Amino acid sequence: MTLPLLLLLLGSRAQADVPTILIHADQPGHPISRDLFGVFFEEINHAGDGGLNPELVRNFNFHEPLRDNQMPGWTVIGNGTAGAVLTGIGEMDIERTAPGDQLAGASNAGYWGIPVSAGARYRYNVTCKSATGAPIVLRLIDSSGKDCGSANLTPSGAISDVKGVIKATATDHAAHLEIGLVKAGKVGIKGVSLQPVDTWKGHGLRNDLAGLVDGLHPAFVRFPGGCYVEGGDYLADRFKWDTTLVDPVQRPGHRNATWGYWSSDGLGYHEYLQWCEDMHADALFVVNCGFSHKETVPTDKLDEYLVNAMYAIEYALGPADSRLGAIRAQRGHAAPFPLKYVEVGNENG
Repeated sequence: MTLPLLLLLLGSRAQADVPTILIHADQPGHPISRDLFGVFFEEINHAGDGGLNPELVRNFNFHEPLRDNQMPGWTVIGNGTAGAVLTGIGEMDIERTAPGDQLAGASNAGYWGIPVSAGARYRYNVTCKSATGAPIVLRLIDSSGKDCGSANLTPSGAISDVKGVIKATATDHAAHLEIGLVKAGKVGIKGVSLQPVDTWKGHGLRNDLAGLVDGLHPAFVRFPGGCYVEGGDYLADRFKWDTTLVDPVQRPGHRNATWGYWSSDGLGYHEYLQWCEDMHADALFVVNCGFSHKETVPTDKLDEYLVNAMYAIEYALGPADSRLGAIRAQRGHAAPFPLKYVEVGNENG
């Protein structure tokens, strides 16, 4: 027997020994509950900030801690002799001593560039004040340096929200936002928000990403994460749901220690619950049980964590005349949210 014939016979025998699996898709066996199929969301790799949360401005409320005495996300622009930008935690002050053609202020490139589409509208909200009445210029600049949408704002003498809409005139995935003065004056700014007018079901999530998750038809959504709930090594960095019930510009945010960046908490507890309701999915809220990677709360000190979890349940499910249900109702949601499960701790034990 020649070698090629021997190899052919061995190959035929090997193929004959391969087992066959026959699936009768029209004859299902044991039923599987739909409740077992859901999604798990966690703030990892900017899945929330810069992702599901449509806020286009990084560090929009200036709460991210300074790095090398610089405000993260923001770059000073303009002639140094004509204007100055003084920045600190929670506020940006822009002062211009003389008028000029060049904008004196700051720019923000968002998360790896601000994506804009020609004809799309973007809602801005600048929380600011100006004792001098100096008008504020807000403009989108594309990657070639051209203006692709702008607005002139007139702040009052007291802190207030100046809102409006900018319509983009170009499509660019790496635009940036500039804010500042062309006339002499001084303004104090507490927040600069820019979001697309068109959001998923009108409730402030990114259309594309929220729609893709909805397409999975999840029965439940587990949020706000795993190690994110614990705070990584230290409990001080854990997600604190109750600090997210205020206006986004007032939310303190927190260090996302496990994944190495700052979380603005623009995607807060109420927004998570609304997302679940809009997908007709049950909410599965993960509460911290007194654990982080390096810290454990003594049993006799756990009351704070237990009460905090109970308050979270009351916010979601309490009647509109309860203490926390009333706060939910004030935010435009009198009916309870679909909170069905509470997970105690992240994969602990």
